[in-house]
Amino acid sequence: MRIFHSLIVVVSLVGATGCGEQHAQRPPRRIVVAGASSLTEVLDDVIELFERAHPGVKVSASFGASSSLIAQIQQGAPIDVVAVADDAALDPLRTIAAVNSAVAVATNRMAIIVPKGNPARITALGDLADPKVKVALCTEKVPCGSLARSVLSAAGLAVTPVTSEENAKAVVAKVRLGEVDAGVVYLTDGLAAADRTEMVPIPDGVNATATVAAAVVTRTDQPVASESFRAFLVSPTARRAFAARGFGPA
Repeated sequence: MRIFHSLIVVVSLVGATGCGEQHAQRPPRRIVVAGASSLTEVLDDVIELFERAHPGVKVSASFGASSSLIAQIQQGAPIDVVAVADDAALDPLRTIAAVNSAVAVATNRMAIIVPKGNPARITALGDLADPKVKVALCTEKVPCGSLARSVLSAAGLAVTPVTSEENAKAVVAKVRLGEVDAGVVYLTDGLAAADRTEMVPIPDGVNATATVAAAVVTRTDQPVASESFRAFLVSPTARRAFAARGFGPA
């Protein structure tokens, strides 16, 4: 009886060990998060925090203009969660029921950025209307471009940009290289580029607010992990990460 009992114990231990090994070797679930270029730094922060809290999920991120992300999803790109610079950018996907569970994550404001040292001596929004001042804006089809133009319109200014870029980071690059005298981008872009640029504030009375939003792509094959990430974006932990990068509360 003792021998029989020992055999049962050994077999049980082997079985338990095998199950443990299978569980340990289970591959992590993987999701792809597509984010607006203006969210690059903060989403990198949040993804790191999320993966620490969810060790069974790995997140890959890609960044680009909000309009480009929308087009990629419309064309069937393997994206699980999308985060855009302004909620209105999701409307084309809402129309075709391509996203669900959209949430407002944070807010952002516009700011003027100039090269370090401010060689053109830009001190106010009105200076951008000087035809001698070279201004870079985002193209009108992306939130940073449409919001910048709404700011200029609210201030009664006619500004013709010397270049219209596909996303906020491209505008920042033009300013950092000194190729333009000023650019209008998100406040958070100015903070992220503070090593090579300076900011000139825009008066509250004419400034515009963007609402950062995120949604799960309807056709995701990882709905549970995708919903977990979307929910994490509005958690206290993620909100602190957004605040640390200069975003306001949603």
